[in-house]
Amino acid sequence: YCAKHESALEAVKQEAEALQAKKEVLEPTYVLPAYLIKPIQRLCKYPLLMRDLIEKSPKDAPDLADLEQGLAAVKRVTANVIEIQRRAENQTAASELLGRVEDWKVGNDRIEKDRLGDLILYEQLPVLLKDKEKTFTFYAFQSHFLMVTEGKLTQRGKLVLKGALNWSDIQSLQQVSATKLKVEYGDSFTIIFPNSEKYSLWSQTLLKQCPAVDQVYGEGQ
Repeated sequence: YCAKHESALEAVKQEAEALQAKKEVLEPTYVLPAYLIKPIQRLCKYPLLMRDLIEKSPKDAPDLADLEQGLAAVKRVTANVIEIQRRAENQTAASELLGRVEDWKVGNDRIEKDRLGDLILYEQLPVLLKDKEKTFTFYAFQSHFLMVTEGKLTQRGKLVLKGALNWSDIQSLQQVSATKLKVEYGDSFTIIFPNSEKYSLWSQTLLKQCPAVDQVYGEGQ
């Protein structure tokens, strides 16, 4: 259900005119989307409710152990839901990328789009490149680290591949600040993150993918 939620919302939008015929049962523009999200919202509330019950229960309550086991179980379910949603969003983003990029050549290298593997992480982020700030959407696939921008003029509506690195090309990762990560691969660029949490997520993701890098230099200093 969670994995298909976004697809269900898209179907509601596409069939909005037909669904208006049954608006006396459930209004399709606002009420139906709100109805569809309720199971996910409730599932995410269960850990909070269970934690509140545990905190307000006496230490010698006979069902305290059951409540703690229940909390652990619902945390696992919630984490699984979040992971399923993340994978579904990544699949959608990867499909859109594959459909909107026309030229898969960067310099003299051609990227085999069918061999990119699964999309691990993606996000639009500002980057310092040769002392100039630009904005790219970064895609961390299993095989490559891609940098993409929106097409202009004759390429409007398309995505343009501006850079592509094999993970083995990356020679080092360096923390410039709490929200900046320098990527070196013969040349270099610095990614700017909106907060330290995003920095941590991306730095650890890149570190896991780079076979030639065993640490992010500068962290903890």
